[in-house]
Amino acid sequence: MLITKDEVVDIFSKLLAGKISREEVDSWACEKMYAFDYEELEFSPAEDEELLWSGVMYLMGIDLQTSPREYMYSFEEIEEVYREKWRDNL
Repeated sequence: MLITKDEVVDIFSKLLAGKISREEVDSWACEKMYAFDYEELEFSPAEDEELLWSGVMYLMGIDLQTSPREYMYSFEEIEEVYREKWRDNL
């Protein structure tokens, strides 16, 4: 299974635009984590493995809630991480 910068950026973008749910993003990240655990995840480009993996780890659990109406990470916090780590560094 391959993971690319474009894919991570696309996931962030779709989440922030409301095109996919937090649960769908968490599922995507879990799928990547399982592939990594079974040594089936390939990073492209390979030199960005740390950055790509940090994206997976951040997005895994993005659907966690601190109360029935509040998520652990607000959309503002997600947007800030996206901007600082992804959008502004492409």
